[in-house]
Amino acid sequence: MNAFKKGFTEILALFSLLAFVFIPLTFNGKDFQFRLTLFLFQKSVELIQEQLFANGIRNIDFSSDTIGLNLLLLLLFLLAIIVVVGQKLLKIKTSVFVRLFYACSPYYIGLVLLKYGIDKVLLQQFSTPEANILYTPFGNLDKDILLWSTFGTSKFYNVAIGFVEVFVALLLFFRSTRLVGFYMSLALFLNICIINFGFDISVKTFSLFLLLVITINISPSLKQVYAFFVRQQFVQLKSDQEALKLPYHHFVKPVLLLCIGWYILSPIAWAFNSSTQLSPFNGAYEVCLLYTS
Repeated sequence: MNAFKKGFTEILALFSLLAFVFIPLTFNGKDFQFRLTLFLFQKSVELIQEQLFANGIRNIDFSSDTIGLNLLLLLLFLLAIIVVVGQKLLKIKTSVFVRLFYACSPYYIGLVLLKYGIDKVLLQQFSTPEANILYTPFGNLDKDILLWSTFGTSKFYNVAIGFVEVFVALLLFFRSTRLVGFYMSLALFLNICIINFGFDISVKTFSLFLLLVITINISPSLKQVYAFFVRQQFVQLKSDQEALKLPYHHFVKPVLLLCIGWYILSPIAWAFNSSTQLSPFNGAYEVCLLYTS
């Protein structure tokens, strides 16, 4: 049973690493991941889709909740199984996948949280409702548009949630606070998944994948957390002590954090430099003609 559990963990770790590389994070037009994924997997995904989903959208874009993304994840999971099983049959160690997963996953989850957290702080994710939405009867709005528009009416909510997400991301970037960051991100993403399913927001697949990554990271410490909070025992928490230490990691980490910062902030800086400001007439308004004698 322990061998099966270990092998399944290694498969999940490799699957997650492959997903980190091939799920396109097309933040503000940066589509190099999408082009790589399309080049490697387009033909396979199209072939499976034609056989199983005759009415599927022919334009494969790998966005969340599309057939294309779900088939991509299926292919990556099958590839992970083949690689791990094959290496075990050849007596090749596969534990490096788990160690590499523990080393990379905090930065991946941190990148996503930092991206959407900064967008909320700068009021760029939930926009102020436009006139066509404000003048639409409440019952005629789709649930996702209704939720998105409601969030957009509260600057305080956006800024507050944004700061929380940025704070949790920063916790994940440092080993001493990483486990706390993962437990806080678990609460965040549980809430996000409930919202996505409850209001039919079209990022359900991606949010579930992020929740899986977080769950794998906290799973080694669950027994200790249960013993501490329920049985009131003194325990020593397990974190990512199995994480693979890369050569020159004291140099690699600052460079990695700088790259994450550039990846997230450069489009925002470009937007401000381009003077893309909201119209002063944003929202609902009435044009009145004044007649003077």
